[in-house]
Amino acid sequence: MPFGKPVTAGGGTKFLSDETGEQIRIRQRGPLRTGFWYICCMPETPPRIARAAMSPEERHLRSQLVQLLSGAGLLRATLNPRQKVCGKTGCRCARGEKHPALYVVASEDGKPQQLFVPHALEPQVRQWVSSYQRIRELLEELSRIYWDKLSRREP
Repeated sequence: MPFGKPVTAGGGTKFLSDETGEQIRIRQRGPLRTGFWYICCMPETPPRIARAAMSPEERHLRSQLVQLLSGAGLLRATLNPRQKVCGKTGCRCARGEKHPALYVVASEDGKPQQLFVPHALEPQVRQWVSSYQRIRELLEELSRIYWDKLSRREP
């Protein structure tokens, strides 16, 4: 075959690999697998954008993203400070001076989930939530750059 060595995967999908390492997937469609064949090119890795081709703003945003992603941790949640009562009869919270408590809240499958954050972990959890929020902001800025490129019909 002109593309190289054929490899068969599960479900009857066949792959051909050429000398550049690019895989070409051949899949048969139809209820009885008597349909037509089509070819889809699948590079092993997505093409990388050369740093020289990026604007200074894009380079800066990407650099910040890499630094945050390689940092300590990320947490998709919001911080929810609360005041709570411990239930001890002689405690100050029984007189109305409630104890501060921090919770993290995130939705999972449309249902809100919450966790109490111990005092010892508060600084770390605050950093995780802050890092996640900053990453979302950076991604929005990058998306805006590419939206503008597309509107100007630039590659």
